[in-house]
Amino acid sequence: MVYDSLTLLLRPSLIAFVLVVISAVANWRRSASAPPRLRSLLVAIPIWWIVSSPVVGYLALGSLEWHYPPRRDRPNEVAAIVVLGGYLRPADDWHGWPQLGSDSVERCRLTAEIYHAGQRCLVLVSGGAVGSEGSGTDEQVTTIADAMADFLVQLGVDREDLVIEADSTSTFENAVATTDLLRPLAIERVVLVTDATHLLRSQACFKRQGIETVPRGTRYRATSWPSAWYAWLPSPDGAAAVDVAAHEWLGLVWYWIKGRIG
Repeated sequence: MVYDSLTLLLRPSLIAFVLVVISAVANWRRSASAPPRLRSLLVAIPIWWIVSSPVVGYLALGSLEWHYPPRRDRPNEVAAIVVLGGYLRPADDWHGWPQLGSDSVERCRLTAEIYHAGQRCLVLVSGGAVGSEGSGTDEQVTTIADAMADFLVQLGVDREDLVIEADSTSTFENAVATTDLLRPLAIERVVLVTDATHLLRSQACFKRQGIETVPRGTRYRATSWPSAWYAWLPSPDGAAAVDVAAHEWLGLVWYWIKGRIG
């Protein structure tokens, strides 16, 4: 217990925060009236504290995830599963082959579980190209969709049931390109698999294209209230959680301004 507490208190990010606070307070006490720059710093410090605490990160992630309680089933009348591509580490001199990020891996695992929960169905994998320079002289190019499709086959998904959409590079493009493949097949309702925080924006994009989606999320993080005392202290994890939520909410606003969602 003592070791864990010391480890938390000796985080570089927390030490840096404390030093900034001490410096600001020391300068304030030296001056009869705080200069404008110092006043700005004293305003920024509590904002930094707030947006870097795990408690605020939990609430920020929850604002996206709580719309979609975790489910792993597949409605009988749904004829296709659409899984959106996540991160892919390109091949390089250290890694001779592309490596799926944890988000892509978890999306594939959930997709395979849903696929095996009923009759065989279409599985459409959506995600564009990633280029990298490997150890050779020629540039190696792969796609997120291809890499995820290979992993899905390893998880027991029949290769004949896979459809690969490998041109899109954004959530909006995922929805447009996927719809172009689904329409000729007369499929207008699908299971949509992606990160829980990403479902709100993804669903809005597919709805704009006229596709009804049954959401299935992965990587839920706002699952239990952070009750530990250190959850109120600034930390990289808390800041990262707020960054993820801010990215999604700002993305929703931007897509609305651009007319990509209703």
